[in-house]
Amino acid sequence: MVNKTARQRGFTVIKNLTGHGVGHEEPEYIFNFFSRWDDELLKNGMVLASVPFISIFEEEMYQSNDGWRFLTNESVVAQFEHTINEGRPDYYDIARGPTEVKTMDSDRHREWRNVR
Repeated sequence: MVNKTARQRGFTVIKNLTGHGVGHEEPEYIFNFFSRWDDELLKNGMVLASVPFISIFEEEMYQSNDGWRFLTNESVVAQFEHTINEGRPDYYDIARGPTEVKTMDSDRHREWRNVR
């Protein structure tokens, strides 16, 4: 769904960086695009980090010589990380604690935009 949404808006997804399970738990990789060989099943109670990297046109990044930064040859890339507790009707916002999804109203979105 992430890849489809990005493409519909004229962007690409960085394919060599993925989401993951939190705390060294399964799954090791959560792809932001469809892959036929991805047969991972989500299980109730998994805590996941959804980490889409959206680019203006490139699909891969490489690690810089300093071992910290990830770069592209020419693209600008935006990244967002969201933690999800699979099988629960809420999500966990690391900065603010558990919040019901239903409470994500326009005031909450405005608050988030102001934090950035």
